Amino acid sequence: MNTIQAIETQYNGYRFRSRLEARWAVFFDSLGVPYLYEPEGFELGDGVRYLPDFWLPDQHCWVEIKPPGEWDYHLECDLLAERSDCQLLLYITGNPWPGEYGIVPYPATSELHSSSAWVFALGRKSDRELWICNDDVGAECLNPIALEDEKYPSANAPRLIGAYRAARRARFEFGERRPRYRGWPNG
Repeated sequence: MNTIQAIETQYNGYRFRSRLEARWAVFFDSLGVPYLYEPEGFELGDGVRYLPDFWLPDQHCWVEIKPPGEWDYHLECDLLAERSDCQLLLYITGNPWPGEYGIVPYPATSELHSSSAWVFALGRKSDRELWICNDDVGAECLNPIALEDEKYPSANAPRLIGAYRAARRARFEFGERRPRYRGWPNG
């Protein structure tokens, strides 16, 4: 049986295990969301070891990136989310582009669990707020900033669309680096 291997990719001082992970790093960079890539692994008991892909310190959550369509339940995600002091673990499958990815929040027992996938959104009162939204359940802010009670996220915020575009346009074979400015031209 032939298996397709991911292409290791260098970006922003990290060696990502795949271009998909590197594209998500471009997405987070474009939004100004700080991250660490594979900062530490965990022994979760019963011989289960786990190395999550990203730590988002401002959102206080772990992020696991998987190829499109890989929706299997992952015990490791559930265990880390339950046993660590993180807010959530976001299991993302697919490419950073509207309609091409989905998010499953862990732990599985969370009130945020739904049969449909979540997506990212930005706060309307402060576009520095990162949200996840779901048509069935609603929305959850990962890093509340604005103090107003009536905050609603937007899955079509211009900065969010610009981050999707930056991730899609990234060409790593040319040694592309993180831009020194926010956003990309014509973004």
